[in-house]
Amino acid sequence: STPEEQQKMFFRLWTLKESCIKATGLGKKLSLNSFGFEIKDGEITITQSVNQNKYYFKEFDFNDGYSYSVCSMCPDICELKQVILK
Repeated sequence: STPEEQQKMFFRLWTLKESCIKATGLGKKLSLNSFGFEIKDGEITITQSVNQNKYYFKEFDFNDGYSYSVCSMCPDICELKQVILK
């Protein structure tokens, strides 16, 4: 993969981790090594040993060069529509 693709994946994973940290409510107390992701065919699966909760993710692309992710314990998060705020 190219350096640009690697950078894009880094920021994608970073925003997924950041959204997960916020969803657990543990913030910076949560080690970044305590969970990880598998992204396959658009599906995001989390492997974690933090708690027994199941987490769901939604990513957004606003075509602005940034990565956006939301994590929730509610499966309905996956149904959110992308809204562009102006």
